[in-house]
Amino acid sequence: NKFNQIILTSVEEFKEIRKNRASTGSLSQKELIDYVDEEFVQKILSRQLVAVNISELTRNGGFDILVDFVRETFKVSWNGKNLSAVKELDNITKELMIPSRSGNKIVDSLS
Repeated sequence: NKFNQIILTSVEEFKEIRKNRASTGSLSQKELIDYVDEEFVQKILSRQLVAVNISELTRNGGFDILVDFVRETFKVSWNGKNLSAVKELDNITKELMIPSRSGNKIVDSLS
């Protein structure tokens, strides 16, 4: 899917940045947090977040959950495509409430 491809591309881009800095070894937690920040998450999820009330999502802690999810996805994708590991991360967002810009509950409109 497109999200997984964007993550894999981002991993490769970051590996190139590290190579140019002569940084080697495994990905550190600090590097992960610094690179996969809120701006990064908004950029890669921009298509999905168009209909979302970002202020409310941030206020209810949902945006932090999305950041954690994207960081974990980035981490499990560090050594290449790993769809089963990414699928296991679904539990991070399982209870996530996504407020819509219109004020309607997005999930309610799906049923």
